[in-house]
Amino acid sequence: MLAQWVKTQALYGGRKFYNFTCFAVLGTNLFAGTSTNGIFLSNDRGKNWKTINAGLTDTNITALAILNQNLFVGTANSGVFFSSDSGSSWEAANNNPLNNLIATLTVSGSKLFAGSLTGGIYVSSNNGTSWNNSLYRDYPILSLASSGSYLVAGTYGHGGYLSNDNGTNWVPFSPSSGMNYIYAVAAFGANLYVGVWGSGVFISTDSGTSWSAINSGLTDLNITTFTDSGKNIFVGTNNGGVFRSTNNGTSWAYAGLQYNKIQTLAVIDSCLFAGTNNGIFISSNNGTSWSSAVIGASNPPVHALTVVDTNLFAGTENGIFLSTNSGSSWNDVTNNLQSVSVYSLAVSVKNLFAGTSNCVFVSTNSGTSWNTTSLSGTYIYTYSLAMADTILFAGANGSVCRSSDNGASWTSAAVSMNNIQALAVSSDGSGGINIFAGTSYNSKFNEGGVFLSTNNGTNWTAIAKGSVNTLAVSGTYLFAGINDGLFLTTNNGASWNAVENGLPHTPVHAITSTSNILGDTTIIAGTEAGVIVSTNNGTSWRSFNIGLEGEVVHAFAIFDNNLIAGTVNNGVFRRPLSEVTVVQWDDIEIPVKFSLSQNYPNPFNPSTIINYEIGSPTLVCLKIYDLLGREIAVLVNDWQKKGNYSVIFNGKQCSSGIYFYKLSAGHHYAVKKMLVVK
Repeated sequence: MLAQWVKTQALYGGRKFYNFTCFAVLGTNLFAGTSTNGIFLSNDRGKNWKTINAGLTDTNITALAILNQNLFVGTANSGVFFSSDSGSSWEAANNNPLNNLIATLTVSGSKLFAGSLTGGIYVSSNNGTSWNNSLYRDYPILSLASSGSYLVAGTYGHGGYLSNDNGTNWVPFSPSSGMNYIYAVAAFGANLYVGVWGSGVFISTDSGTSWSAINSGLTDLNITTFTDSGKNIFVGTNNGGVFRSTNNGTSWAYAGLQYNKIQTLAVIDSCLFAGTNNGIFISSNNGTSWSSAVIGASNPPVHALTVVDTNLFAGTENGIFLSTNSGSSWNDVTNNLQSVSVYSLAVSVKNLFAGTSNCVFVSTNSGTSWNTTSLSGTYIYTYSLAMADTILFAGANGSVCRSSDNGASWTSAAVSMNNIQALAVSSDGSGGINIFAGTSYNSKFNEGGVFLSTNNGTNWTAIAKGSVNTLAVSGTYLFAGINDGLFLTTNNGASWNAVENGLPHTPVHAITSTSNILGDTTIIAGTEAGVIVSTNNGTSWRSFNIGLEGEVVHAFAIFDNNLIAGTVNNGVFRRPLSEVTVVQWDDIEIPVKFSLSQNYPNPFNPSTIINYEIGSPTLVCLKIYDLLGREIAVLVNDWQKKGNYSVIFNGKQCSSGIYFYKLSAGHHYAVKKMLVVK
C-alpha cells in the first residue's frame, strides 16, 4: 500500500460562527434564532442543540415569541411563521403582514404584535391567521414589549410609542430631547425601560409619563437588549458586554462578555443566556463567569496548530481542540474562551496563547480555562503570534505588539502596518534577533509586504512589497508565501527570488521545516494544491498529496513523529514524518487547467449559461460588467474545488447591448463578451 495521509477524528464542538439575534423560552426549551442558519433548540439549558428549520423558508431570523403554546418567528424577508409543535415543523402565517421585514415580536394577552423594518406595527388576535394595522408609520419599528394592557415600542429615528389599551391607540414619546433611536424596550413589573442608542437606559415608573436616565456604572451606552431574572435586571450592549442591576437600574455592574455584540438575553431558572455575534454564552452566577455553548459543526476550518509537551492543539473557526494521540481523538477546550475564531497559537513554556478577533487569550492549564491578556479590543484580529525567548509578539490591529510578562502588558511598535498575516523570528548571528512581519497589501495606499525589525519591534524597515500569507525561517533562509507561490531571501530581504521549480502558482498559506537523522532539512509548504515539499531549500519541489487530494492546507505542526496538517474543509490530517524526510514522493501531477467557455445561448434574453473549469482549489470570482466597465453582478465569489461549473446569469434587469463576463481563479483570469437582445 502506498504511504499516504490519514484523516484524524473529526473536530466536533467548539462554537460555530452563528450570529444569534433572538431568544424565546417555553418551559425548559430555549429557542435561539440566527441571522443565517435558522433556529436552534436546547432543552437541557444549553448543553446540547439541534436545528429546527423544517418548513422554514427564510432562515434569517429576527424575532421569536410564544402565544398559547405556539411559537412564532419573525424573518427578515418572508414575514411571520408559526409552529404548534415546538419547532418540529413550521408554516407561514396566513396573510403575513405585507410580507414585511419583521424586526420584533411581542405578545400582549391573546394578541400577537409584529414590528416591521419597513414601518408600522401589526396585530393578530387569531394566532397569525389574519393581521391588522395597529400603528401605521413609514419608519422602522425596532423593539416591542408589553406589560398588562401597556405596550411600548421603539423606533429608528422617531423615538418611542406607548399604548395603554392593548394597541388600539398609540402616543409618541421621547425619553429626552433628541433621543430618537430606541433599540430595546422592556417592561418589568410596574416599570418601563428603554435603551436609547448612544444615551443608555431610561426608566419610567409612571406608565411613560416621565423618564429618567439610569446609567451609573454603564461603560457602553449603546443598549441592544434587556432581560430580568426576578432579582436582577440585565442589559446587553453593542460592544461593552453585559451589565447587571440589583436595584431596578439605579446602578449597574459589569457582568462580562466585553467586545461581543450582545443581541439577545434570556433567563431559565438560574442560567443567564447571551446571544451574540460570536455565538451563545451561558452563566450560572449572574455573569461572574461565562462558558460558551457548544453549537458546533464537524471539521471547522483549521487556522493554527501548535504543541505543548504531549498535547497537540488546533485553533479553528469554532474554537480550540486538544489531542494527546496525534488526532485519534480530540477534545473541545474552547471552554470560557470568549471569541469566535482562533487565528493563531503560540507557546511559552507552559503558557498557551490564542489570537482571536478581539483579544489574545492565555491558558496555563492546557485549555481547561482561559484568561484575557491586556491586548484586547474590538476587531483587533490577531492573525499571527510568535515567541522569541521570553518575548511574545502579536500582529494585531495593524501593529506588532510585544509582551515580556505573558500578556499582562504590551508595547506597540510605532510603525502602523496593514493587516499583519504572519510573524517570524530568526537569530541575527550576533546574539540578537530579527523579527519579520508579513502583511496584506493595500493598493489604495501602496502599502504592504514584508517588514524587518532588528530592535524587538521598536522600528521597522520595509524589505518587500506585496501581499503575504505566511512567513517561515529555516537557518539563514526566509520564505514568504503569497497568493501566487513562494519567495525566498537569504540576506534578510536585500534580494528575493521566486521559488518556482515544481511549485504551482497557487496561494501558499503555511510553511514549516524539519530535519532528518542525517541533518538534511526539508521545507514543507501548505497550499491550495495540498502539501508541497522541498529537500534542497526550495530549489525544487514535489507534491505529497496521496490521501489529501483537493485539500487546502492552512497549518502545520510536528507531533509525536508525525507531520500534522490542518485544512480548511476537512479538519486535521497526519502522516509519519519519516515518510516526508526520506522523500517518498507522490507522483501526482498538480492540476493547472483553467478555462472559460462562451456563454450559451448568445445572444440571449433574459438568461444564459456560463461554463468554466478550474484545475485546483482556489478563490473564484465571476463578475458581469457593462461597456463602461461598471460592475453589474457578482455571480461567484467563493473558494471552489477543482472541477467543472455552470452558472446561470439572468439579465432581466439589463438593457439590450454588449456585456462582458470575467472569471478570476488564483492568478488566472479570462474575459468574454456576450450580447443581450430584447
